[in-house]
Amino acid sequence: MRLIRKSNIYSLLLIYVVIIAMIGFALYGIMTYFISNDHNEKLYNRKEYVLKQLLKSDSLLKYQHLSGNNVSIKEIPTGPLRREKITDTLIFDNIENKFFAYRQLAFSKMVNHHHYFIEVRKSLTEVQSIVKGTIIIMFLIVIIVFGVTFYLNEWIAKQIWQPVYLILNKMKNLPVKKLDRIILPETNVQEFNDMIHLMNQMIDQMKEDFNNLKNFVENTSHEVQTPLAVIKSKLELLLQSENFNPEQYKLVDTCYQSVHSLSKLSEALGLLSKIENGQFADEETVVDLNKLIDFKLGNYEELIKIKEIQIKKVVLTPIKLIRMNSTLADILIENIINNAIKHNYHGGEIAIEVNNDRIRFINTGNVLTSIPTSLFERFRKENSKSLGLGLSIVREITNKSNMGIAYHYEHQSHEISLTIK
Repeated sequence: MRLIRKSNIYSLLLIYVVIIAMIGFALYGIMTYFISNDHNEKLYNRKEYVLKQLLKSDSLLKYQHLSGNNVSIKEIPTGPLRREKITDTLIFDNIENKFFAYRQLAFSKMVNHHHYFIEVRKSLTEVQSIVKGTIIIMFLIVIIVFGVTFYLNEWIAKQIWQPVYLILNKMKNLPVKKLDRIILPETNVQEFNDMIHLMNQMIDQMKEDFNNLKNFVENTSHEVQTPLAVIKSKLELLLQSENFNPEQYKLVDTCYQSVHSLSKLSEALGLLSKIENGQFADEETVVDLNKLIDFKLGNYEELIKIKEIQIKKVVLTPIKLIRMNSTLADILIENIINNAIKHNYHGGEIAIEVNNDRIRFINTGNVLTSIPTSLFERFRKENSKSLGLGLSIVREITNKSNMGIAYHYEHQSHEISLTIK
């Protein structure tokens, strides 16, 4: 939920639920009070009228049924007079066949030497209808005002928070290397102006840090390769010498293998850094991954023959073409095929299935001891000969090329599946 809507809901709910509810209860109480006083006054007026009529004659006593349920007069034995009492009551109406609410005034009175118990009543049905209608109207007004106020507040808030949304749009999904200072007109809100200023300072610092890190990685990768190449060449010359005994030869060979691994590690880390930092050219070309697979298999033909690996490639439906950087596509297929050959055993098998938007690489290999998804992490490896960076590079390329990748293992069968989105 957006901040504006969330704060809007909370503030309006607080106002309408608490304040409007209090006002509603107060209004209901005031309205009920005045209506009740009006009814009481009318009951006392009716009382005076009934007493005057009884003083004149007893006709009201005889024809009281004509007044409906508004008057009830009963002659009772002489005794102490009862105190006046106003109550609300329900009386059954035989015509309507239901109960109706009445406010009644009950009292006893001596009139013309006769002792009467008198009840005068006023129907509350009309009042209840008025109160009910008033409550419904108030409820509808509250809903309408709430809706209008809600959207009006949201519109006003959006106008005020416009600089924040502009900043978010500029920052969203923008690579560090393309970050630029946020140029916005000055607003009349000091906090927003300060925020823009601080954001620009952060962007400048991020760009500087990014450039420093990029230069460090590039320089380190480049400078390390030269001494490694020198050490490697010198070790090769030593290995060709005939003056070493077997033990010395083994020590020199171990150094050579370590330098070779270090050189490959430097190249792989440099490549991974370039991919993550988006340092490859943005130019995209239409790439046919099926043809690229055939080309890479041809490059590894000698190694495949040495390990006696059987290649089974099936094209179920033509591969869906993809637009991506051709260099990254080359590195992607290179790493997957190299991984399938390197981790295969002698006389193993590699099956490649091409089907529209999916390519499956299935190779035999040793028992997997790690969680399949963890193999995409850096330096996660199944044997000491691997650098543990091949699949990390593959994942970074797929993330930046609108492709999906999955790893599945079952019964010494390793499967990498590429999906073109």
